[in-house]
Amino acid sequence: MESLAEDLSDGVKRRHGAAHPAAAARRALNKFKFQLPTTLPSTGAPSLLTSEIHSFSRVFTGCFYDLIRNIFTASSQHTEAELLAASQIAGKLLIEAARKASLVTRFFQSVGRAMVLADQTQNGGTNRALIGQAFASHSIFLGANSILMPKLALAGSAPVLGAKSAVSPVEPATLKDLRKRIGASPTAKFTMSPVNMGKERLLEAVHHRRVPLDKLGKQLRDVVALAPEAIMLGASGASAAAFSALPDAESTHDEVLKFVETLLENDRIAFEPPRRVRAATALDDGVDKHATHAIATQRGEKVLKRVRFSCRH
Repeated sequence: MESLAEDLSDGVKRRHGAAHPAAAARRALNKFKFQLPTTLPSTGAPSLLTSEIHSFSRVFTGCFYDLIRNIFTASSQHTEAELLAASQIAGKLLIEAARKASLVTRFFQSVGRAMVLADQTQNGGTNRALIGQAFASHSIFLGANSILMPKLALAGSAPVLGAKSAVSPVEPATLKDLRKRIGASPTAKFTMSPVNMGKERLLEAVHHRRVPLDKLGKQLRDVVALAPEAIMLGASGASAAAFSALPDAESTHDEVLKFVETLLENDRIAFEPPRRVRAATALDDGVDKHATHAIATQRGEKVLKRVRFSCRH
């Protein structure tokens, strides 16, 4: 069964009308194609793809469901046991990929690429083409092995990676060069995490870019969002190198502003003291219970922060 929450969507339709975004069951078997979130409306009818998180997630749901279908179709016998096996294979690939995918703007693509690399490790690459087909049918193109090629030489020597951590830390010269290339402040910090990508071991450096939200309204004056940007680091010979495209500041700003605009449109920001939001436990119709984000003071700066994931109904 590929339709989700039929009874719930029927109840939403009865209470709020057929135009409500959740007034029709979400379908895993769908033809939604990836589009830039900045080009989509913030809300809309159930049949319309929007930038709202539940609506936009249907693109990835379609990819994953199509992968199960592809694995099952390729199996020798089309039995219930084969269908169960197909779903288990796809599920294991997704779990592994979710752990290791880089936090980049195109996260659906990042997860898909990580699934291909996980399949190489878990299944000898048996499902590589099937994964690519599933994502391509929703206009997400992987080219997963490109992750394993260095993209850009950086100053400094290559970090040496051990089984659980970096044996030698990233050199100051490398970090200085990286900050300059991505337009970060000279004191910007990176969080470093070793990651196995297929048979390669890389280092994920995550930087949080400050995105001012003033232009979205008076309620967000002097508030910033901290957007994670990840760069995969490794070695090209004896030199440090970036193995992923460097984040683009303008793209990050545009897509963060669109995301926050969507939060505003769907009443997901609590403009009350964060303590009240964090203390809320039961779901009801109050704004605080509906909110997924709130404004908190962090080191003297007002920051938009997630306080919960959205599961209103």
